[in-house]
Amino acid sequence: MKIDSSNVATTGKNYPFVFGTPGKNILNRDDDGNLQSTHQFCTPAYLKQEFPFTPNAWLIIAGHIIEAEYVTCIDFYGVESVRAVETYLDTTKNIYVSYVDLYADGGAGFDLSIGQDAKYFVAWHQGGGL
Repeated sequence: MKIDSSNVATTGKNYPFVFGTPGKNILNRDDDGNLQSTHQFCTPAYLKQEFPFTPNAWLIIAGHIIEAEYVTCIDFYGVESVRAVETYLDTTKNIYVSYVDLYADGGAGFDLSIGQDAKYFVAWHQGGGL
């Protein structure tokens, strides 16, 4: 299924389909050679905005109901924010979509650009997709 959004950079993208907890507990070596566990931002999140009547901005993180209650999102400037996951029935009324609300706390420093540079990703560390 395709995303319907007022954001031209998002319209027509496929809903992300998430299996497991991608990017959780990836082992890397720090500068001293010690192993450390990190989370990686490895699945895309697509900006969906409903303007001008209701100012809101969501990041669509999966085209299905997911297990995670919270995910960490990152914008294209490197600003990270932990967000609660919500669901809605898409415009076709037959697919539940998982998303996070960027306006829940005023945007938490995210740049809400709607241009081609508006890129967001998700790290799954508190539950996953299917």
